[in-house]
Amino acid sequence: MTEFFAPLTNWLNGITGLDISIHGYIAILLTLIGVFALYLGLLYLLRLSHRSGHDEIVYDYRDPRQDLK
Repeated sequence: MTEFFAPLTNWLNGITGLDISIHGYIAILLTLIGVFALYLGLLYLLRLSHRSGHDEIVYDYRDPRQDLK
C-alpha cells in the first residue's frame, strides 16, 4: 500500500519541504478537519444560544445593579 501513495508523498514532500510519510499528512488532514468541525459546532451553539435568549436571562448575584427580590 505504501507504493500506491509514494508519488503523492513525494509530491507533498516536495511542496512543503518536509520529509514525513503519508501517515503524517493524513494525521495533519484529520486534525484540520477536526478543528474546523469543532469550530463550526461551537459557532452553531453560540448562535443557537443567542437566538433562544439564554444569554440575557443569566442572573449574577454579585452584580449590585440587580434587583434583590
